[in-house]
Amino acid sequence: MEVEFSKNKYSLYYDESNNIRKLLLDGDEYNIDNDPNQESSPIFVLSGIAFNEESESIDFSELKKKLYLQQGVTELKLAQMVKIRAKYTPIEAFKYALGSKKFESLFQCLLTKKILIHYEMINIVYWSFLDIIEDLVLCTNDPQDYANQFIYKDCLYRLIKIDKENFLSLMSRFNYPNIEKHESLNFLEGLSDLVMRNIALRFSKDESDLDVKMINHLGLFIYKCIKLFKDKAWIQLSSATH
Repeated sequence: MEVEFSKNKYSLYYDESNNIRKLLLDGDEYNIDNDPNQESSPIFVLSGIAFNEESESIDFSELKKKLYLQQGVTELKLAQMVKIRAKYTPIEAFKYALGSKKFESLFQCLLTKKILIHYEMINIVYWSFLDIIEDLVLCTNDPQDYANQFIYKDCLYRLIKIDKENFLSLMSRFNYPNIEKHESLNFLEGLSDLVMRNIALRFSKDESDLDVKMINHLGLFIYKCIKLFKDKAWIQLSSATH
């Protein structure tokens, strides 16, 4: 694939990893929760190498010799480059892989040939619930909320991580993302209740806990939205009765 950024043209070679195809709600869990590869939030990765006008081609046969791979190999795979032990945590495995001699040789080859690496990572869970914050920001129509929307999104994701079952139960109850308009206030109040329960639970343990600070920040934003919603409804009701 060829892409153009400004005046620079790049030819991208890419592959994908961890494409779950569909993330669905199944009561208080996701449809992929029984997949051992999805212990953390599902992460979709698209990455590879990129060539520009300064890049030089790679002699793959020569590269395979440097990496001590059989000449019959047609593509590089992680299992050929490094052996990851089952006991390693993801962070330990990442550090171990990058510190291996084969990866050092590969990166040195890319640097010598002026070949770039491109990498895109999408947290599917984070991405799936962004609409909640984005819709609320549109409703408040407050420039400060618009500026803080990424903070709110991070706070919402923190809530999902610390109380996944109750959060997903709430989403399933209101058929997210297809929440009916007449259920909007009930949804917000349910979300506010969930936030307050988690604040109370964690505040009693450690008032300096980052979880408390983040979900409290989210809770104040949701409370603001609930108040605006009720104020608008009251104004409309008052106008209709006069």
